[in-house]
Amino acid sequence: MRGRVSYKDIKAWQLNQVCIRSALDFLKETPGDYAIQHIAKQLFRAISSIGANIAEGHDSREGKEFCRYLSIAVRSAIESDHWLSTLENLTGASEDLKKLTADNIEVIKMVKGLRKAIEEKRTL
Repeated sequence: MRGRVSYKDIKAWQLNQVCIRSALDFLKETPGDYAIQHIAKQLFRAISSIGANIAEGHDSREGKEFCRYLSIAVRSAIESDHWLSTLENLTGASEDLKKLTADNIEVIKMVKGLRKAIEEKRTL
């Protein structure tokens, strides 16, 4: 008998953890400019929400409830992309921001793929 998979085993959640660490590093390194700090904090909140929604919805991983949480995670990831684009426009596109943006886009693709796979499995 196979053991139940933890939300921590989901690749999108794992990559999101990398994104959270990167966003926190960026926040810590951000100069004291109020507007930039505010945007960086918004980014950190949005990017943290992605993994939280994956974890929260995981218990019902086979049902439409998990798909609902995954949809919320996608929306948080898209919000994160907005904040990343805003920061790149205001501060310049550093290599760290480019990497975080690319990782976040990969999270979006992974979560959408997971949601699609669950939806397809439910319709069989």
